[in-house]
Amino acid sequence: MSSSSSSIFMSLEDLDVGVVKTFHPTDSDLVGSYLYNRIKSPIPIGKQTFPEIKIYGTTDYIYFFSPVKKLGSRCFRKIGYDGGTWSETESAKPVYVSGIEEPYGKLRKFRYENNKVKGCEHHAAWLMDEFTINQAPDLALCRLKLNDKGGGRKKRKKSSNETNEDENHRKTMSFKNRKLEPKRV
Repeated sequence: MSSSSSSIFMSLEDLDVGVVKTFHPTDSDLVGSYLYNRIKSPIPIGKQTFPEIKIYGTTDYIYFFSPVKKLGSRCFRKIGYDGGTWSETESAKPVYVSGIEEPYGKLRKFRYENNKVKGCEHHAAWLMDEFTINQAPDLALCRLKLNDKGGGRKKRKKSSNETNEDENHRKTMSFKNRKLEPKRV
């Protein structure tokens, strides 16, 4: 993707849309229809199915197109200046499109992480699926959602009283579960 085409992308702050609750396309639809059509025939600003956002730099699902920024042979996944990044959570998976035997695209799964900012409320709070087409890997269709299991939630620390009770319970259970050997005289 040329640098001039990336100027059409808006930042997340510029995005003025609600959360989509009824749109549930298959992975095959996202790669074989939406992403393929976007690559083959650029659509004028304001007429896109999904907004085009630079997510690598700065609910339910939010869908958008984003350029994939390369740094040598790897993709650049840092966000902003505070140490945030998109970390891959599992290996890339092939996406098949009806009527084509070989994988047509890829699905990569990411989680937002920020270990540099102590107590960052967004650390592990966001999950993102990134779809690309094998023949045009420089543009991604992204599906973003809030992580129900992550985020700025802090685990409650146990009081010293609770810690002692847990330790005493563990020792008692360990003692009860031991096999008693007969005494030898």
